[in-house]
Amino acid sequence: MPRLTPLSAADFTFITVAFGSVTVISGLWKSLPAGARLIVVDNGPPDGMEIWAGENGVLYLPMSANVGFGAACNEGAKHANTEWLFFVNPDVLFLEGSIDRLILGISRSPNTLGFGPVMIDAFGVRSFKRRSKLSPIRVPKVSAEANFPVPFLSGAALVMKRTAFEAIGGFDPGIFLYFEDDDISIRFTKLFGSFILIPDFELIHLGGAATAGIDGLSAFKEFHYGRSEVHVLMKHHGRAAAYWQLFSVLLKMCNLFEVANKQHRQRRMARLLGSISFFKKK
Repeated sequence: MPRLTPLSAADFTFITVAFGSVTVISGLWKSLPAGARLIVVDNGPPDGMEIWAGENGVLYLPMSANVGFGAACNEGAKHANTEWLFFVNPDVLFLEGSIDRLILGISRSPNTLGFGPVMIDAFGVRSFKRRSKLSPIRVPKVSAEANFPVPFLSGAALVMKRTAFEAIGGFDPGIFLYFEDDDISIRFTKLFGSFILIPDFELIHLGGAATAGIDGLSAFKEFHYGRSEVHVLMKHHGRAAAYWQLFSVLLKMCNLFEVANKQHRQRRMARLLGSISFFKKK
């Protein structure tokens, strides 16, 4: 049944997953329209986020451990009662009028249940998710201002009707980091058809600073990239695709340049260990 009243910012719950994000979260919060409801799901160690949330009237959900991006998003969604869910990274900034353009875009495609923006990086480059590891489709660049159907969206800013999110079971909690958006996009489009990209709905994505070397967080990310990669390939394309990916990682380890370059060698080793860990669990 179609809505009898127009959408407003109050019809969206903004959900963000934090991990050491207290230095950027205020930027997101200040850029949201007045009265917006923000839920912060904190996967990281204490860093002052709870105090900041209390001071700003933001719902704060601390996890007992780092449960991963998808599981944290699911936890945030449990506390939402609005018609629409807006999953957004803590280092994203809304531009003046962004929500109005989103609402206008939704009104132009009233039967669509998932929408996404064009992201602008720190250098002013506009982009959106044009391809996926799980699909042979490559979306062409969009220059028109009209709504544009796309088969996948980036998890950095993803808008979905709550009923649709619940119908597909939310994010896969078995994917700890990386490829969560690829996986949920495949499941969404199978059930509900294409997402809609709204070209004039633009957000700024500051992005994380490049991590020096491979120690600590970099190795952690590489490990989970490898693990999640074979997870989604196994899930959507079968065992052969997953094993082929493992074999390709092994081949890259044999590349003379990869072996000679310490940083590349450590990156590949972390990714290989992540890939192997998935099969060990199986």
